[in-house]
Amino acid sequence: ALPISQISLSGSRNELLPELDLVATAQNAGLAGQTVVAPAGSGNSLAPVVPGDLNGGFGTGLSQIFSGKFPTYTVGVQLSLPLRNRVAQADVARDEMQLRQWQLLYQQIENQIRLEVQNAAIALDQARAAYDAAAEARRLQEQSLRIETERFQSGISTTYLVLQYQSFVAQARSTEVAARGAYAKARTSLERALGQILRDHNVTVDQVYRGRIAQAIK
Repeated sequence: ALPISQISLSGSRNELLPELDLVATAQNAGLAGQTVVAPAGSGNSLAPVVPGDLNGGFGTGLSQIFSGKFPTYTVGVQLSLPLRNRVAQADVARDEMQLRQWQLLYQQIENQIRLEVQNAAIALDQARAAYDAAAEARRLQEQSLRIETERFQSGISTTYLVLQYQSFVAQARSTEVAARGAYAKARTSLERALGQILRDHNVTVDQVYRGRIAQAIK
């Protein structure tokens, strides 16, 4: 819509400019006709003298037109100066307002997209940090469980403590899975904001229309 508004404004502004036209015409004439002789008793006994190429009927005149035997050419210049063209001025004001509205709307959409991308990038970084922290916590809990199991096997720990560390490991693994899911959603949100979901996962529009994905989505 923005390029269309710009083109419309250019066309409206052209209506306010002077117009200089070069006018040229070319015509072919058929001049043939029948010879008219004065009737007897009219007092004019002399017949008109007509050249041979002008003596003839409709066919002769038509052939003269198509052969271009008697052409007429005219060339001229026409200058038009628009003085207080109210209609053109109103059109220009209207198109300028519409163009400004589209520019503001375009700027709003651009700012919204930029903000959405920034928020998605920040959310992705936060989700990645949370996932890394959850994975590290899970590794530490598994390490603590191994140590406590070894202590139990050596007889210096109790079953209660081993079960408690197993519970901690289960909670840490659950937290890691949830963090990984949040990270995957954040990455998808960033890809959607950038318009790169299909490209990043090697999916084409033709595959979507056919309902068949040649390659599994990562």
